[in-house]
Amino acid sequence: MIICQKCSTQNEDDSVFCISCGKRLTGSPVEPIESQSDEMRAVAIKELSNYLASLPKNTPETSYPLKVIGLNKYNYLLITEALQTNPQKYVSLSETQIPEGVTDLSSCFKECVSLVEPPVIPDGVTDMSFCFQGCRFLSYAPDIPKSVTNIRDCFNNCPHNLREKSDKKAELNILEVDVKNLYDYLANIPSNDSNTAYILKITGLNKFNYLLIPEALQANPDKYVNLSVTKLPDDIKNISWIEECQSILYPPSLESEVNINDLRTFLDEKQQNTQTTPYSLIITGLTLDNYIEIGEALRANPTKYVDLSATKLPDNITMYSLFHSCKSLVYAPSIPNGVTNLFCSFKNCASLLNAPVIPGGVKNMCKCFQGCSSLTEAPEIPDSVTNLEDCFEGCSSLKKFIN
Repeated sequence: MIICQKCSTQNEDDSVFCISCGKRLTGSPVEPIESQSDEMRAVAIKELSNYLASLPKNTPETSYPLKVIGLNKYNYLLITEALQTNPQKYVSLSETQIPEGVTDLSSCFKECVSLVEPPVIPDGVTDMSFCFQGCRFLSYAPDIPKSVTNIRDCFNNCPHNLREKSDKKAELNILEVDVKNLYDYLANIPSNDSNTAYILKITGLNKFNYLLIPEALQANPDKYVNLSVTKLPDDIKNISWIEECQSILYPPSLESEVNINDLRTFLDEKQQNTQTTPYSLIITGLTLDNYIEIGEALRANPTKYVDLSATKLPDNITMYSLFHSCKSLVYAPSIPNGVTNLFCSFKNCASLLNAPVIPGGVKNMCKCFQGCSSLTEAPEIPDSVTNLEDCFEGCSSLKKFIN
């Protein structure tokens, strides 16, 4: 064991940084007195990535309980960077507090596969869209502040029992209303504004009665609503009302599960939509022999906008030009294991809003996001990438580049 000269904490022989205060260790190993592997460790945010790198690989069942200290509203995203850099060092952050003053946690912990227990979310946060998407080993959801108004796909591709553990309904103050009673319900609640939207889960919907929603909303234009937890039936045809109703701040879910063999027909039969109302698709039946049909179906339906963030691609595929010129792709699937070549993978995906996380091992990103004019933030580029030629050329909306 090595004793930290600053705080006297015992550290493993091969440790580089103190597990308690984060100070770089000096000195010679001493005999251990007792294992404290299950105790909470305080780690300075600036040392978190190096500290995780110094730890042995573990499992979700043996996650490291950490309290990340020294956080502020300018550096808290370093947590995400550290977790994504160390995907095999599973951590529990239940004692870590996201700083006060943070309002936007959209995509904050997206694809942090090593996150087992989430940090504490402060009051004042309003946007948690995609926040924990792809956190496949998240054991429970955090308490959601009442200030949150957008949770679009926050827990997408997380464990199926997550919502039961979190009691999200109670925390979010979701109001369940049968569609038959919606008109009267809206008529009898107080007027509000866009900052205090009612989060409605509208139930009892089918393809014959779903148009009661716009009827009720248009009759009550001063009742702003968040419908992100309302699931519309799969077989509806008309969705133009979603944009026409100005009081809808967050649209209802348009999620459907579609087999790859039926994808082309499914999109052919869908009504044209917009970038703000994409069809959320979970495409099933994907194999190494048929996954390229996704791009073919999207290119054949450029006015049927889709969110594929919940679709899981097979491992070890070739993504060379896979989504090239898929102008209707709004949210992409996660890049699977074993991919090394992203040449032109998302070239000219003009509607792509978020770039997927680029995993370590990718080498070629030449023209990967070229022409993605809606992309506002570039992904973190792993050290393994050797070719970035023209990767972000023509990304006219790009505001932030992480490298």
